[in-house]
Amino acid sequence: MITNPPTTRAIVTGTYTGDGSNDRQILVGFPCTMVVLFARVTAASRKFILLENNTNVLSPGNLDIVTVLHATDGFLVSNGGAVNSNINAVVYDWWAISD
Repeated sequence: MITNPPTTRAIVTGTYTGDGSNDRQILVGFPCTMVVLFARVTAASRKFILLENNTNVLSPGNLDIVTVLHATDGFLVSNGGAVNSNINAVVYDWWAISD
């Protein structure tokens, strides 16, 4: 996690393990413009998830686009709904991009 917000655009990466909760905040140290998640599940159900401001559209295939960016620091993940991004015991890799 970055302790000082970037003064220019930045990309930060990390990993979290899902805990099955809703509206869990993943802290990255700055407001995100976009976040890319990759769920490490079985080969048949691997999923890329793209989180982007002001968008709430599901695209075809394995790419989901939803609005779950936090207003001031990081992004929110949930278990359930259109996109499960916090499934219990699933490991997620993420790339957060600053504005």
